[in-house]
Amino acid sequence: MTYLKISFLAFLSIYLIGCSRYDYTVHKPKVIYKPSLKALDKLNKRNLGKRYIWAEEGPYCFDCSGLTYFTYGSMGIEIPRVAREQFRKGIPISKDELKKGDLVFFDTSRYFTGKVTHVGIYLGNGKFEHASSSKKRVIVSSLNNPYFKRRYLGARRVYNFNNFEFKTPTNKMPINSYIASKRLEPKIINNSYKKAIVANSYDIADEGAF
Repeated sequence: MTYLKISFLAFLSIYLIGCSRYDYTVHKPKVIYKPSLKALDKLNKRNLGKRYIWAEEGPYCFDCSGLTYFTYGSMGIEIPRVAREQFRKGIPISKDELKKGDLVFFDTSRYFTGKVTHVGIYLGNGKFEHASSSKKRVIVSSLNNPYFKRRYLGARRVYNFNNFEFKTPTNKMPINSYIASKRLEPKIINNSYKKAIVANSYDIADEGAF
């Protein structure tokens, strides 16, 4: 057996061991990049195709919110571990305001109840990356897919990758129609609109199932 074959088998065994069991401990990802669209693209490309395993948050396998938690955490952006908690984070964004890096949320439960059970990372052009329990891996899907279109619940901007900022809303301006400008930092924005973010309940959900 050649050295190359031995190296491959060793890597494969580590990969399979890392994904062969449920690990209910939340592992905070190591920060390896500064937040940027370039870093986001690298992480999305690196994670594409990796296995779906419920309750895992990388680096070898993920569930849906584990993927988002790992991706943003690898850039030093702290978000909650669970999809419903992530839905509480950041600023509500309407579908026509979506930018690369926004989080998109769905109810993928068997009986649609309007509660968040799935999350993905918006890539632009109507596409998003997510850890799919049905495909058993990280894939790219379309928001225009009838399934996701029917089960879409909303989006949140957890970091200002596109250097956008939002004007203070008025009575005539709905929460998901803020206008972009360029002064406030993301932390200030998040604090300013914290009370305006609508969250679902904390009931146990079928995280990422669809």
